[in-house]
Amino acid sequence: MSTNFILSTLLLVGAVQGIIMSVIIMLKKQDPQVRSYALVGFLLVLSYENFDTYLYAYLQQGVVIFDFFSFTIPHAAPACLYLYASSHWRQSWPRPLWHYFLPFLLLLTVRSGIVLMPVVEPSLEPANVLALDIYRVAFEPLLIVNLIAYMIKILIEYRQSKIEDHLKPWTSVFIWMISGANAVIVLLLAINWFSTDEFMLNVIFAIGVIVSFLIYWLAFFGYERTKTVFVESQRSEQFYWNSLQASEIDNCLQKIEFAFREQKCYRDQQLTLSRLAEQLGESPKLVSAVLNQKIGMGFNEYLNRFRVEEVKRNLTNTSKPHLSITGIGLDAGFNSIATFQRAFKQHTGQTPTEYLQKNHSQIMN
Repeated sequence: MSTNFILSTLLLVGAVQGIIMSVIIMLKKQDPQVRSYALVGFLLVLSYENFDTYLYAYLQQGVVIFDFFSFTIPHAAPACLYLYASSHWRQSWPRPLWHYFLPFLLLLTVRSGIVLMPVVEPSLEPANVLALDIYRVAFEPLLIVNLIAYMIKILIEYRQSKIEDHLKPWTSVFIWMISGANAVIVLLLAINWFSTDEFMLNVIFAIGVIVSFLIYWLAFFGYERTKTVFVESQRSEQFYWNSLQASEIDNCLQKIEFAFREQKCYRDQQLTLSRLAEQLGESPKLVSAVLNQKIGMGFNEYLNRFRVEEVKRNLTNTSKPHLSITGIGLDAGFNSIATFQRAFKQHTGQTPTEYLQKNHSQIMN
């Protein structure tokens, strides 16, 4: 049994494992939405890379879909990694989440244009070959820059952020393990850029083995730790809730309702749990516990409910005809169109446009 066969099998099994774990994570829904989606995205990128390496190294042939996205998909990994890691200390992000994928989206657009060149115009075949060669040469340096930039961002935020006690052990292990793996991958990519074609296969296998290790590690240790963290979080919050005085709970509840109903704090696009707690003069832990245990909603759900209700009022308010639907959503506190559309449909079962059309026809009748 050859070494190439063993390594190729390892890559293939790792890729399948990544897909299976992605499905399990999506079905379990134990983590916050962004954290789950980011981890699933990261696992799928790793799985894709392993499949691509397997086809290249063992079968010595490509598959159309892998050829189309070749040298592109890995650029989504740094953004997924950042969003997953930062979700342990963030509840909101300063920019719409898709902004973090701009390097990947830009390269995907360029790659798609290059691949489709000879399809649109057969005479462009020579230019297509040249463009693909340039793209391949530029891929690795760009990926190195992308990986380094996001890892620096993760490490800076990690050192500056306050992380809940039950999340600290896993977050620390995850970040330092990923940092080490990324450092080795960056080194291998740099070596690969200057290596010969014969040595390149060894580098590709080495990267594939590291990727497989990350998949196995996230699948077994990471997923089991995530379940433990979820249970510990539930127990910790319940224990904390039972230790509170009724007067503390009622006082905090009154402050929350006053801030939302009278001061309309939800209009603040940068409002987070920590920022709200600071404004109320209470701890984030107390505010979160009151929201979950007394009101029965998480912070984001409660926040979006008020924003959606304001949007509904303003959509049917004939005194504000100058405002667009997007403008109404942003005025209510949503910081992106995608978040606005998603939250509105989640709470009403309709898009803002559908809601406006339905209620406008009722008013006319």
